Amino acid sequence: MRGTRGARGGRAGGGGAGARAAGTRRGAGGWGGRDPGGRPVRVPAAPASRAPLPVRAAGPDGGPSTEGGLGMKPELKEMLDQFVGSNPVVLFMKGTKDAPRCGFSNTAVQILRSSRVEFEALDVLEFPEVRSAMKEYSQWPTFPQVYIGGEFFGGCDILMAAYESGELQETLERVGLE
Repeated sequence: MRGTRGARGGRAGGGGAGARAAGTRRGAGGWGGRDPGGRPVRVPAAPASRAPLPVRAAGPDGGPSTEGGLGMKPELKEMLDQFVGSNPVVLFMKGTKDAPRCGFSNTAVQILRSSRVEFEALDVLEFPEVRSAMKEYSQWPTFPQVYIGGEFFGGCDILMAAYESGELQETLERVGLE
């Protein structure tokens, strides 16, 4: 699991093996230390003009609260869990594989295709509720978002860096996709 992943309903966060090591975030981006498993943590630079995602109150079960319109609906989270968990590689993108509507989404499609991996894609522009929920689900504010082996991998910048370094191929091999 990559250190840049955020908490997602207890599966990737909560201090587990994929949680970002304390003190590893750097404002300028780049390498931010190592995760609890000893793997390097790559942290993207956050634009200074972008406000952080709002903190959501926990619900009675410890998950996101749905009171007052905050948090995602439990049935939507369940649908996302099912979709991400049942497909080895998932790309949440703007547009479709054959007609990306954003340069970053197009880059992600081209990287995955050149890696010769089959992947499912979902057009978040077609489903506004999913688009909004994905930002909370992954704790990642932008699209595209790539999931590999049921876990959030990163956005376009992380996918590209991993492709160029060979780390993407290693990850695909590790989850049995190559």
